[in-house]
Amino acid sequence: MKNIAEKIRKYAKPYMLLILLIAVQLIYTSFCFVTKKQGCHSDEIWSYGLANSYYQPFIYMKDGVFIDDMTVDDVINYNEWESGEVFKDYITVQPGERFAYGSVYHNQTLDHHPPLYYMLLHTVCSFFPNSFSLYYSFFLNCIFLIVTQVFLYKLSKLILKSEYAALLPCILYGAGTGALSTFVFLRQYSLLTALGVMYTYFSAKLYLSENFDLKKHLAPVLITSFLMFMTHYNGIAYVGIFTACMCIYLLCKKKIKKLFIYGGSQLATLGLFFAVYPAGWKQIMGSGCYGEKAFSFSEQMRVFLNYVSKYNLGFFVSLYKSSAYSYVIAIIILFFGLMIPLSFFIQERTLVYRITQSFY
Repeated sequence: MKNIAEKIRKYAKPYMLLILLIAVQLIYTSFCFVTKKQGCHSDEIWSYGLANSYYQPFIYMKDGVFIDDMTVDDVINYNEWESGEVFKDYITVQPGERFAYGSVYHNQTLDHHPPLYYMLLHTVCSFFPNSFSLYYSFFLNCIFLIVTQVFLYKLSKLILKSEYAALLPCILYGAGTGALSTFVFLRQYSLLTALGVMYTYFSAKLYLSENFDLKKHLAPVLITSFLMFMTHYNGIAYVGIFTACMCIYLLCKKKIKKLFIYGGSQLATLGLFFAVYPAGWKQIMGSGCYGEKAFSFSEQMRVFLNYVSKYNLGFFVSLYKSSAYSYVIAIIILFFGLMIPLSFFIQERTLVYRITQSFY
């Protein structure tokens, strides 16, 4: 067995195994996309329309109207016969409208999402004017799949301290239905996944660096944070929770100056996002929908708490009736969830202090 293990290490280099794993996942994902995918979700068509329609975000509504503010007077192309060219022009790039990123930005200010993914899709489609193919978006998904697996491997190697053990998370993720669903769905979630893994990797490098080296490792954390903000608002929640945890860690380590630099830099990055994309504030605060009902911000927070509690803690937080009991339970669980690791940390520091004092 020892000789076999040595031969595997000699001929099966980790990076070669990673390349093989990614190739297998790409082949399987492409096979499922081509042979198993049945039609398109409406949002996938909206991806093309919002990316490629020239200053006309919605085919059924006049330009200049935010999606949640539509009234009957804003409806167009309704109750009348339209040729197929109208729909084709909506989802394709026309010869005189290539690389029109101002149009993409404009369209997204009237929708519910930031513009980065739509700009990337528009870039690919601009090389094929007056042409439509689902493979344009799927091509981007394949790139995001590769990036996700490469940085998942780098992150795993950083944590597990083994080039071969780091392949296991990549195998488990690549073989899961979650990865398959992410990369056959023609929306921005594949890009968000890739950026999220990159952000986690760069944050792990910062955390594991000697003396929390902000000068060397902070820049890529902030860059990936900004790109996540420009992709989907879930990125703000993820970065926010991650930043809070890192700040608690710095507080426990009494690195107050670095806490303010790190936390302030993340807040500045969020501020830069809103400066670049002011429509994001309105979309975050007022675009939560459930069926035909637009949720207020407080209702959106209760929906968020419901997802967290239902899938992680096992109880339901109602959107409509009083949920005081559920909130109390959630707060208690969260409190103990934070205090237990902190107590171990404090206990460890106390033990080290006592051992040190015993030498004097």
